[in-house]
Amino acid sequence: MLAATCLSTHQSESAISILKQLGDKTGPEAHTILARAYHQTRRWTLSIKSSEAALTTRPNDTDLLYLKADSLRNIEEPQAARKLLEAILKRTPDHWEAKLSLGRILQRMTSPDKAIELFESYLQEAPASHYLAEEARLEYGRALRSIRRHQDAADQFAVLLEREPSNNIYYSELSSTLYR
Repeated sequence: MLAATCLSTHQSESAISILKQLGDKTGPEAHTILARAYHQTRRWTLSIKSSEAALTTRPNDTDLLYLKADSLRNIEEPQAARKLLEAILKRTPDHWEAKLSLGRILQRMTSPDKAIELFESYLQEAPASHYLAEEARLEYGRALRSIRRHQDAADQFAVLLEREPSNNIYYSELSSTLYR
């Protein structure tokens, strides 16, 4: 399927366009592709809708559950997202995307120690080229800073700056860590 190929090469908009042209002729596999494409383009409510449509035929698919849970997290539904993410990790303990998402929730719910474990696991298991890798390192640095491991946090922000020297967010995070 052409849409799946587009998605695998990070051409989410093309995948969405192709599948939208098919309209009502799309099936569960198309909803799965749409859920991932909408997630990659940060269209959270559409990702939830497509995930739910695909879950009707594959209710235990941990990748679909992850897309729904992470989208819920992004639209500020942390409790519902946390419940789904914990269920995913019970079934599939090595689901690194779920670890990252749950870590982000725990960090904001004042559990940075637990979040750090999840961020470290993600950074060890996920490919360095994964589209969430930089966000994971940024969140990891923030979590380290929140428990006063300032040098470790600064090291994480420095790694990000080496990869993208003109990113103002990374400079700001490093500055607030070093000049506290």
